[in-house]
Formats: sequence, structure tokens, C-alpha cells
Amino acid sequence: MSTRTSPRSHAALVAGTLLLGAAGVLHALPARAAGDRPATGTWAIETWTRDDSTSAYWLELTWHRDGTQWSSRSVPLARVPGLSPAEVSGAPATVHFEIPRDAGTFVCDGRVGGDAGAGLYDLQLDAKYADALAKRGIGRPNREQQIRLALSDVSYAFLDELKAEKYPKPDLDILVKLADHGIDKEYLDGMGSFGYRFDSYGSLVQARDHGVDPRYVQALKDAGYDKLPFDELLRARDHGVNARYVTGMRDAGFTRLTLSQLVTARDRGVDLRYVQAMQEAGYKLALEDLIQLRDHGVDLRYVEALADAGYRHLTPEQLLRIRDQGVDGRYIEGMADAGYKNVALEDLVRARQHGVDGRVARSINAKLAQPATLDKLIQIHDRGGLEY
Repeated sequence: MSTRTSPRSHAALVAGTLLLGAAGVLHALPARAAGDRPATGTWAIETWTRDDSTSAYWLELTWHRDGTQWSSRSVPLARVPGLSPAEVSGAPATVHFEIPRDAGTFVCDGRVGGDAGAGLYDLQLDAKYADALAKRGIGRPNREQQIRLALSDVSYAFLDELKAEKYPKPDLDILVKLADHGIDKEYLDGMGSFGYRFDSYGSLVQARDHGVDPRYVQALKDAGYDKLPFDELLRARDHGVNARYVTGMRDAGFTRLTLSQLVTARDRGVDLRYVQAMQEAGYKLALEDLIQLRDHGVDLRYVEALADAGYRHLTPEQLLRIRDQGVDGRYIEGMADAGYKNVALEDLVRARQHGVDGRVARSINAKLAQPATLDKLIQIHDRGGLEY
């Protein structure tokens, strides 16, 4: 398993490539009719860091048109012929490699080295591809559409898979939409292997857009949540319930939660950081109790503020009551500054209920020969100040 980090900077390589290599690459492009849009773009190496701290490399292809960007999903370097991890991690060097796809071939030139890489590509569109799509009854893509289909690697095998899974035959607009949303054969195969076949292309796009992919489904399955209805799977993804959250909650002692319970907890702000902080503060509670505390604004900061003021080892019920009454660290500090220190919590709650805070206490006591007791302060305030 690996986790993605921010791609390491390749700005210097990009600049060097575009300045030194652009002239040679563009010089080699075939002549085009005046109305043709250029089928050229940029490629760049992305770096992922695995759990064992080794690097994994991916390549991204980008095409810009009228200020709009279409990018293919990142491709593992292992699927890029002619470019190796050793070249990417080694000393800076000029590279040339080609990525063949059914819609066309990406002819790439640039520089790699030092765990980075970037350059330019020329996409040589395959005229047979447009003929093949027309023959299948999908339609004949124009140049721009074929570029987008090539970027997302919409292959003949992908079209065959759609047919095998009994999806309706897509028209050209739908096919381009699937491509733009990153739906390819790998995604179809992966979701199909878990039994997910969608009723419509709209649902298929929705799943992809919301991050419900084979990796996510597998992670939940590994955590014990298998064969979930798609609506439940989508809800969990949308609400931030991922494998890390499930595992973290289990490690915290919540081993028998349903996915619905995890979604509720996540929605109510009971995340791993909150659970860990409250447990370290001594509150190893049932999930329902943690949710209730979170709903009422009882978090580690609140507990620590009370502890700093001398109020420790409070029960959850006490925390809820005084929080609901507005007795927090700031209120306690204000009363202490006014001369009312080490007051019982119930007395502070009573004073708060009557609108007596540090400012009120100082104002009243400033007009008295000697400070009033808390009970007297409450009486004076209830009667409108010093008019009693």
C-alpha cells in the first residue's frame, strides 16, 4: 500500500525542457491544416511515497485548449514503455519514449532525473480509430474529441467491456463524458469484480466523481464491510468514512460499529483526532456519549481549560451541564479575576444562569465597601444592580 504526497518540484526541469527541447520537438511535428487544433501538450512525473518510504513514479499527460485543461489520470510508470524508474531517479538526462493507445500515440521528449521529469509530447492521432468508432455505431469523433479520448485511453477493449456488462451503446457525447471523468476499462473491470454494475451512465459518472473506485471498495472490504449497496457506499465516501477512519476507530476500541454508525459519528465531528484526544484525557466512552459531548462543544480544549482552572476529573454529565450553561474557561477566568476563585461548579452555573459574570461582579463590588459574596452578587444583580 502507498500514500500519495505532493509531487516533488520539477519546475527547473520543466523550464529547462520547454526552453531547450521545445524547438526540436515542434520542428518534428507533421504539417497541419490551418483549422486544426494542435495535438501537443506536456507530460510530468509525479512521485508517490510508499509506506516503506520508497518512491513510486507516475506519469501525467496534460492538454491545454483555450485556457481549459484536460489531463489523463496518472499512469503508473510501469505502464509507460521506454521510461524506467532508474532513469527518473538517476542523473538528469534527455529522454524519448512513446505511449501507444488505440486513439493515437503520444511521442514524448523531455528530461528526467533526481526523482522528477517533464517535457512535451506530440499526439499522433490514428485515423483508423475514428473509422472504428463510426463502424460501431458510436459516431465519428472530431479532432478535439479524439484527443480527449486518447488522453483517457478509451480503448477498443473498453468499448467491448461496456458491451459485455450490458451497458447501452454510448453515443459520442457520452463516450467523451466518460473519458473526461476518468472512466476506463480498468475502472469498469475493478468495479465489476466487486459486483457493481450501474443502471445508467449517470450513476457510473457519479460513482467515479465521488471517489468510489475499486481501491476504496477493497479497503472497506478489508475492514469487514463487504457487498454494500451502492447508495450506502456512496454515502460513506461522501462523508469521509475511509479505511483509515475505520481502522482508527477499531484501534480506539469501537470494533462492532455498522457503517451507518461510522457515518453518523463522522458527520457529528467525532473524528480520530477527537476520539484520541478525549481518551487521552480519560474519557473512554461509548460512541453515543462521545457524539453527545461533541454536539455540545465539549472537546479537549474545553476539558483542558477547566483543568487549568482547577476543575478536573469531571463526569461526562457534569461537562455537558456546565457547557450548556456557558461555564467555560473564559468565564471561570473572568470570575477569578473578579475575586471569585475556587468556587464550586454548581455555584458558578447558578451565577451564570442569573447573568453574573466577571464584568458584573467587578461593577457591583466597585460600589460596595467590601466585596459581596456570590449569593449576594446574584441577589443584587437580580434586583437591578445596587437598587435593593
